[in-house]
Amino acid sequence: MLKKWFPMVFIAVLAANFASAQQPVQAPYDYKSEGFSCTVWPDGSVHSLKADGAMVLSDIGLLGNYLIPKDKPKHDARYFQGTDDSVQATVKDTGGNTFVIEKNGTLNNKMFAPGGKFTEKVTLSPFEINFDYEVETTTEYQASGPVFCTLTYAPIAAFAGRGYKSVHATGKEAKTVFQKDFDAKTKLHLADVKNLKISLEKGVVEFATPDKVNFFMSDTRSYGGKEFRFDFKEEYAWKNEPYVFPAGTKFKWSFTIKYQKADQAQ
Repeated sequence: MLKKWFPMVFIAVLAANFASAQQPVQAPYDYKSEGFSCTVWPDGSVHSLKADGAMVLSDIGLLGNYLIPKDKPKHDARYFQGTDDSVQATVKDTGGNTFVIEKNGTLNNKMFAPGGKFTEKVTLSPFEINFDYEVETTTEYQASGPVFCTLTYAPIAAFAGRGYKSVHATGKEAKTVFQKDFDAKTKLHLADVKNLKISLEKGVVEFATPDKVNFFMSDTRSYGGKEFRFDFKEEYAWKNEPYVFPAGTKFKWSFTIKYQKADQAQ
């Protein structure tokens, strides 16, 4: 699961009938509908996303990663959502069982605090969830791609043996299944994915990205993990030399997760 997110010292459920004004998420907020359900933490991260009761993603949150500058000591060059609890996420009821989660905060590690300032907007509705992010850097970075992305995990058991269809940025389509028994020779390792549809027991869940956004699919069992991993990020072309991002650089990306029940399919 995602590291360094502050553990909840108690479990509570906020009522779903908020007033139209934004309300602070002071305890884990449970969203439920006939399609999606999930839990939102006060730091804005999303957990236990399910479709028709079937697990889709266990964790959804911001991740930062960069190359350590030669003039800096070795350190954990990552950022995780939850390192700044000074400001809570807010939730607003917009009607039709649709709720908007928003969070402004910072991303911190032992070397840079803050290392970036972020805004997050998550729109929850019964059959579609939209994720919108922007991170502005507060120091210079070098990295082989975008410094910040959205890190998501799915338990192996959620997708193992299930069929999926992926669409690459080139337009190439592929149909296969998620590995049940891990095989390093044919492990999941697919970059620049634009769209993914996964067959669940009662319907189809879809990950969709707009222009200039894609995601990376991998199997963490290749390094001792227990999840499938999906990293959503702004599109950057690969090159030999690392990118140099000055302070004030803005990374902006979004993606959508949709669900269609089997009996609603055309």
